[in-house]
Amino acid sequence: MTELHRAAWRRRTTRPALLVAGSTLAVVGAFGAVTANPPTSHAAVPGCETSGVYEVCVTTGGPSNPILFDEVTKKIGRTVKGDTVRIAMYTWKWNAHVGLQNAVTAADNRGVNIKLLLGSKAEKNKSAYRKFVKRLGTKNVLFCGATGNGACLSRERGPGLMHAKFVTIRSAGTTSVVTLSSNVTSGQFTKSQNSITVNGDSALHAAYRSYWKQMAKKKWAWSDAQQERAGSADMRKAYFFPRAKADPLVRVIDNNACDAEGDQVRMAISQDVRPALVKALQNAKRRGCFIRVAVSTTSAQKSVLDAPGNNFTTANVQVVPNNHNKIAYLREMQGGVLLETVFTGSHNANNHALRRANDVMLRVRNPWVARVYRELLLSLAP
Repeated sequence: MTELHRAAWRRRTTRPALLVAGSTLAVVGAFGAVTANPPTSHAAVPGCETSGVYEVCVTTGGPSNPILFDEVTKKIGRTVKGDTVRIAMYTWKWNAHVGLQNAVTAADNRGVNIKLLLGSKAEKNKSAYRKFVKRLGTKNVLFCGATGNGACLSRERGPGLMHAKFVTIRSAGTTSVVTLSSNVTSGQFTKSQNSITVNGDSALHAAYRSYWKQMAKKKWAWSDAQQERAGSADMRKAYFFPRAKADPLVRVIDNNACDAEGDQVRMAISQDVRPALVKALQNAKRRGCFIRVAVSTTSAQKSVLDAPGNNFTTANVQVVPNNHNKIAYLREMQGGVLLETVFTGSHNANNHALRRANDVMLRVRNPWVARVYRELLLSLAP
């Protein structure tokens, strides 16, 4: 971690904490006592911080900042003979992060069971795929989309993508799952991105490992209804894609009653927004929710503002060109208790991502995680 990153981390960890006492959530410091008022904006700073079983890394766009993969490199670097690592990565450009590719090779050399699953963009930049094969062997470097844009797993006919970005590690009797929004390319390092690591959740690790294995075999072992797998605490749940029928994001937004002052939905989206999700956001606003969406293109903004029944303005849907996050943050009061839930990962908001892309979205309901992601979203679209 550079001195800039350490300074950023120190600044972040001195901010007010969210404290939980029994079943009542107390919000202290800059956010005041428990209320349903919208949170005050705080500028997110790039860096990583940890709390309990979690580590969250964020970048805010601008100068190249590969810190998400710096942290993955460290995690792989700590593995020893007999440990297991699985990586799924849509795009990996050779030499974009030399430290990471060397860490992968070194882990293999010292007897770590490490395997890569690369997406179709690796085919366009064949050097990454071929050089990893040369270093690790064909059994340890797998590929989806040998011709065109192909998914490992599909639920309907048509072109798809292996768009997932995650790492699983089993080491010294414990587990880690890293869920990222970023690919391994120099261009991605200049975007606003995030990653979240969950340590010690064997159920979550097993779910990600099973999904990785299914992608590697290119054969589903789950039904559509089985593609939501619970973790061990904090309402953690992994949502795997593509889906044949369900739309998890629509469901969770529809379930927010939006009947208390300050109930809100905040999102960061890097693609166009599918019509069903637009409708869910419109309905949430009509119920009384505060809505803020950061999108990366004017096309994505138009997909919301030009939709039938539009009740949004450009204040609700703001263009943030350097955003590559895929985040939903829901805030609601239930029985006098403030609930904040974060969904993050590599799942985009368009129909193609829902029906044809291999992706993961992780749900966490934890006050510390919520604070970090809330600050990131506030910095993108106040």
